[in-house]
Amino acid sequence: MAFSGMKHRETFMKNYLHPMIHEGLLSMTILAKPRSPKQKYVITPAGVNELDTKTEKD
Repeated sequence: MAFSGMKHRETFMKNYLHPMIHEGLLSMTILAKPRSPKQKYVITPAGVNELDTKTEKD
């Protein structure tokens, strides 16, 4: 979140993380504890494809 310049965690999660998770672009590493301080997010193969597609268009 720090790299994006955003400071409000709830807004970041609502506007960015949750939509990408629901679209299958990101996945959580600890599914049973979504608010764990050790929670991490990884890009899925669908996310990699989407990123490649966006990069090719630019």
